Formats: sequence, structure tokens, C-alpha cells
Amino acid sequence: MTNTKPTIPDSFKEKIELKDIEYLKNGLIYVYVFFKTKISPSERGSLLLDLEDEMCKLNSQIRVWHIPLGDKNSLRNLRGIKIKN
Repeated sequence: MTNTKPTIPDSFKEKIELKDIEYLKNGLIYVYVFFKTKISPSERGSLLLDLEDEMCKLNSQIRVWHIPLGDKNSLRNLRGIKIKN
């Protein structure tokens, strides 16, 4: 376990970008990421798990969180339905 600032491993940099890092009082490190391109839900889940496994090799306290892009459904917006974040 090291105390260096977490970074995205080279093998993931093409698809995933680091957005933010949060250091919690209990020792956990939350790493917030987002995808550079649109990725299917099935591929997204396995990529995030693989990323967390790879990053945990350097520090077992790291937890990876995906930042969603938000609701972009134009039909829902036309109906006046709002999604609270």
C-alpha cells in the first residue's frame, strides 16, 4: 500500500478519465471517473470493476465511482418530466 495520489492506469486511459479524488477520514479514497466515449452498460460495469481491481493493487483503500452524464432523454423533457439528481 502506497500513499501516492491515485492515477488511472495506462491501459484504461483511452476510455476513462479521472474527475476527482476524495480522501475520507476513515482512510478510504474515493476516485470519481467518467467515460470519454459512450459505452454500453455491460462493458461499463466490467471496465469499472477491472479498473478498481487494478488500482487496489497499489492501495487497497481505493473505491472507484462513476459520474453519470445525466438524463438526456428528449422525450422525457418534452413531457415536462424532471429527474432530480
